[in-house]
Amino acid sequence: MASWVPLNTQPSFAADTMLLLTDGTVMVHELNTSHWHRLTPDSSGNYVNGSWSTLASLPDNNGIPTSKGGPTNAPLYFASAVLGDGTVFVAGGENNTGKQGADILAAQIYDPLSDIWTAIATPPGWTGIGDAPTCVLPDGRLLIGSFDSNATALFDPKTQIWQAGGTKGDSCSEETFTLMPNGNVLTVECSMFLTQSSTSRAATVGLARAARLPRCRKRAPASSPK
Repeated sequence: MASWVPLNTQPSFAADTMLLLTDGTVMVHELNTSHWHRLTPDSSGNYVNGSWSTLASLPDNNGIPTSKGGPTNAPLYFASAVLGDGTVFVAGGENNTGKQGADILAAQIYDPLSDIWTAIATPPGWTGIGDAPTCVLPDGRLLIGSFDSNATALFDPKTQIWQAGGTKGDSCSEETFTLMPNGNVLTVECSMFLTQSSTSRAATVGLARAARLPRCRKRAPASSPK
């Protein structure tokens, strides 16, 4: 039977988002801050005996207004993904610097080899990214969904260019994009407290409803779980 084993050296910070890098180390974000850390397994590849180190923090972004905690770039929830070349994509953010409703518009790429963050453009026409879902497609492009509209966008890491993706039935807020073995992307729509599934064909990036789960209206909770 599978079981959980605690790390021998626990993190000294409040950990949230974790990303497995291509070198086998784990990149870990510190809750509601700009700080990042790395968990490195021991010489035998054992993470239980791993050690912690500090990585470069998210840089300030002058595009983040002071009303949303700017220029400090310290999101609670955000879009993230490890790209095919081993770099890390991080964009948007909800409740920046702890400010309720502070959804920000920012994007950057992290290079684990140089320990440097580089700001990149955001999807044209978007006014926020927030805690948008992402998914790396088989061709290396990144699919991201808008948290406040039915728009999606595609980012090409090689050209650093954004292009519009397909639209879906509702916003992508509170969702996850999952790449399926056939190249489609599966998501379960959660906005308006309705539950239904959709898939996107990576080839056309047009979101098409492939199946629908029974609609079930839920009473809105006091605070939306993450």
